[in-house]
Amino acid sequence: MGRTVEYCAGLIVAICVVVVCVVWSGALVDIMPGRPRNAKLNDPRCAAGALQFRRQDCPNAKSLMWVGDPSYGGWKMCLRNVRALSQTQRRLMVVYGFNIKTDTSWDEALIYEYGIPVHAFDPTQKSVNWVKARAQLQTPMFIHSEVGLGDRDRTEVWNVPLEGVSNSKYNHQNSNVSAEVQVKHLRSIMAELGHTYIDILKVDVEGAEYEVLIELLENGCLPTNQLLMETHSYQVKELAAAHIRTVTLLKDAGFTLVDSGSGKHEHTWVRFTS
Repeated sequence: MGRTVEYCAGLIVAICVVVVCVVWSGALVDIMPGRPRNAKLNDPRCAAGALQFRRQDCPNAKSLMWVGDPSYGGWKMCLRNVRALSQTQRRLMVVYGFNIKTDTSWDEALIYEYGIPVHAFDPTQKSVNWVKARAQLQTPMFIHSEVGLGDRDRTEVWNVPLEGVSNSKYNHQNSNVSAEVQVKHLRSIMAELGHTYIDILKVDVEGAEYEVLIELLENGCLPTNQLLMETHSYQVKELAAAHIRTVTLLKDAGFTLVDSGSGKHEHTWVRFTS
């Protein structure tokens, strides 16, 4: 009889432990509003774990909010649901920004106005020097990596512009100065940083945005629901077809172009889930 009681008591304890674990795991998944309980967080090809956006949050360009300097470097973003998050929830967000050049008003606004950490990527020496010298970036909330974004892991030659600070693999300024840089596929970068989704992704890579996004959308999935993308087919005419292909793929993937900016090349794409 004593052994039976001990067995039953042990079984009850085991069942309670399982129940607690299940409830706790559910709480972890639900820690960020808008993330589905059954999100496949271990799949880097899909955006199931990323912050979700409702169409009523950002129905048009007027509903977007400027983040950063509106004259240069800032972006219009869908932020209504982000503003509703707690400080703890904002610090758990995953934000990537490619490239930063020598303007970090967007990064600094996210960090200091919204309390959101930013992973910034730029392999150019001018950018590296800027990050090291700027006091506002000396914070654990700003994580800089000296690597660029590509459609695969490799070394590329980027042309140094005659004017401005935007190095590019496309030499539309006919510069005779160039430098080798390391670029990586988005999935490689995410794997190294331990991320399986991106809440907000900014891509300003001087023409390489097309090959990067086409590869992602044709061979997997773009792991975010909000994409900020500067397009450059207006500078590099041979990229016109790639621009059309990228726009088509984004729409096919469920993204909506909410705003294209005053110059029609600063795009805010949102994939609405309801």
